[in-house]
Amino acid sequence: MKVAVEDIIYIEVIKDYLKIVTKNQQYMMLMTIKGIEKKLNPNQFFKTHRSFIINIDAIHSFSGNIIEMKNKSEIPIVPNKKDELFIKLNISK
Repeated sequence: MKVAVEDIIYIEVIKDYLKIVTKNQQYMMLMTIKGIEKKLNPNQFFKTHRSFIINIDAIHSFSGNIIEMKNKSEIPIVPNKKDELFIKLNISK
């Protein structure tokens, strides 16, 4: 299975699998989040929670500890990761 990295909106852990959500479809893959995290560009992807990695370019907005993605998905972000993401995006609180 080949997925264009720029099409990935987010990746979610579901038991032993990863659900990779792209602009057009979803894929299930038997892999760890640590394994895929090593393959992704840290300037483009960000781990918001132990179960989620998002494509920074696919962020639509923030509301509390939720990130709304451009596809309308809502992704949780833990408070300390939110501070780290804001620094990365050069956003002041």
